[in-house]
Amino acid sequence: FPSHDKGAVVFFLNTLMPILFFSVLVGLLLKFGIFQWITKWVGKGLSKISGQDELLSFEAPNAFILSQSGIFVSAKEFINNLTERQILAMGLIGNSQISSTILGAYLGMLTPKYVITGTLLNLFVGLFAVNIVFPENKSLKEENEIDMSFMMKKPEGNVFNVISDYSVTGFRTVIAIAVSL
Repeated sequence: FPSHDKGAVVFFLNTLMPILFFSVLVGLLLKFGIFQWITKWVGKGLSKISGQDELLSFEAPNAFILSQSGIFVSAKEFINNLTERQILAMGLIGNSQISSTILGAYLGMLTPKYVITGTLLNLFVGLFAVNIVFPENKSLKEENEIDMSFMMKKPEGNVFNVISDYSVTGFRTVIAIAVSL
C-alpha cells in the first residue's frame, strides 16, 4: 500500500472493526439476557438519582458501555416502539459518551482513573442535557406512558442467527460511519 493508504487501513481495523465486534457481542449478550439484566438494575439506580423516565435510565448504561453507535444497536429489538423524543434523547445520551474504541486509546495515553471518572461524569452530563433539551412534561409523560417490558425482549432465532443478524447491523453501522467520514 502507498503510505497514505496505510492510515486508512489502520483506521478501518482499529476504529471501525471494533464497532462490528461490539455489535455481535451486544447481540449475544442480549440473546442470553445478560445485557438486559445489567442495564435494568443500573438503570433503576440511575432513574432514582436522575429522575429520568425508565427508557432513558435503561439506555444510559448502554450508552456508557457502547457510546453513540452502539446505543441504537442495543435498541434494535424495540426501536419501533419508541417516540421521536425518546429516539432523539437516546442519541443525545449516546453523543455524551466516548466511543469504546477511542476510550481504549485514551486509556493508553492518560491516567486510567481520570478517563473512567470522566466517562462516568459524561453519563450524568448526558442525562442533564436531556433534561435541558427535553424538559419533563407531566402531561406528555402520561400521554406517552408505555409498557417497558418490551425492552427485555431477546433476539429471535438461535445463536448463529443472532450473530449473523447483528453482524449485518454492525457492518451497516461501520459503512455508514465510513461514508460519513
